[in-house]
Amino acid sequence: HDPTYKGKPHTTSFGAAATKDSRDDDSFVAMPVAEIFMGYALFLVATGWFGWAQHGFAPAALHSLYAGVAGGGLIFGCGIFSQGTPTKHDPTYKAWMVAVHVGLLLVALFLAVFVIQFLRSRRGLFAVMATGSAVALALLIKAKPKKEKKLL
Repeated sequence: HDPTYKGKPHTTSFGAAATKDSRDDDSFVAMPVAEIFMGYALFLVATGWFGWAQHGFAPAALHSLYAGVAGGGLIFGCGIFSQGTPTKHDPTYKAWMVAVHVGLLLVALFLAVFVIQFLRSRRGLFAVMATGSAVALALLIKAKPKKEKKLL
């Protein structure tokens, strides 16, 4: 809770309070980590389905859908456990920290995999997946809580 903020607290579609950026612009609200993970999970499932559809829904191409659902499921799980912004003394703090950092590592890993796959195959879908992963990673880094400056 920011005591200097004069207005209604911002909430996400999941009911968790959104975190304010520490910049001087009082109107800016950072997107919560959980919502970034949820959106990225849906993106992975959608691109997995699209990859399968590109091959005429052939059983031999089902691996694209399986990978999208599996990756999306892992990221979605990170989103479930990264709801809100607990303090260090909250009982859910450790689980929240694990979920956020595992999710960050997975997004970075997926980005590397999609870039390598694009460079090897030159398929446009891998470029889209790499771009989506880069955007998700950038949003997650931007959502990192800023440390408050202590006055001496």
